[in-house]
Amino acid sequence: MAESALNNITLQMEPEQVKTEAEELKRKGNEEFGKGEYAEAKKYYTKAIGNCLVDDVVELNPDEFSYYGNRSACNLSLEL
Repeated sequence: MAESALNNITLQMEPEQVKTEAEELKRKGNEEFGKGEYAEAKKYYTKAIGNCLVDDVVELNPDEFSYYGNRSACNLSLEL
């Protein structure tokens, strides 16, 4: 599925569904990170960040900042 198609589907969900999906993507990213699969984990965290968009407005929740931090940890691990 193309990234823009994924975004269109995401934007059609209710805000609570969007947050739930973002948390699931974060969980999958955490699993991959734990296995040392940093590039794959980074993809999940990036999708989780994208899933925080509702009608082109970022819906903030306390965990959203962790998506950015987790993605940054992937970038650092990939550089080592």
